[in-house]
Amino acid sequence: MAKSKQEQLATVLMDFYQKPVARVSIELILSVIVVIFFALFAIRPTLITMADLVKEIADKKEINKQLDLKLASLASAQEQYDLYQPQFYLLDEAIPRQLDLVKSLKKIEKLAGEGEFAIDRMSVQKVPETVETELLSGDFGDYQREFLSINVGVIGSYIDIREFIEKIMNLRQVVVVDQVLIEKMTESDNLAAQLKVSLPHYLLSSTLDKE
Repeated sequence: MAKSKQEQLATVLMDFYQKPVARVSIELILSVIVVIFFALFAIRPTLITMADLVKEIADKKEINKQLDLKLASLASAQEQYDLYQPQFYLLDEAIPRQLDLVKSLKKIEKLAGEGEFAIDRMSVQKVPETVETELLSGDFGDYQREFLSINVGVIGSYIDIREFIEKIMNLRQVVVVDQVLIEKMTESDNLAAQLKVSLPHYLLSSTLDKE
């Protein structure tokens, strides 16, 4: 009786596996699989370390790039600082850290004298405290901006009063015109104007704490 195909195949495989070459091939394949398996476990930490190093290098390159941009910005800022440093005194004249009240009032009086009208009265709410020059700090973080209010009464024509206000606003020292009240005088054709102006200035924070 003829053997079935399955029996023939089983016989062929048995003959093949009984040969030394077949056994060596199977052992070789198993050895390769074992080597690959353990190699992966051995190499895995190295691969992880390499990946971390690559990421760290990329991060440091980005940081270096940002530092280069900051250095370029600082260099540009230094150039601008050196360019405008000779004019910094104008800032202190515009909003001083040591307000000279008498000098400021004289500036306003001088402007009035340039027109054809007179200052009727001038008053201040309070006299700012004078700080010794050696105590003035160069750090603006030690200062706080304040406003000194001055009331000025003038008598003259509308044109003169308007020009006087414009001149006040164009002074190098910043003078803020807060309020202007104008009324007609009964005994003449002139107008009486009541001005409320403010002189912005900086005061040391330590001085404010004492008040």
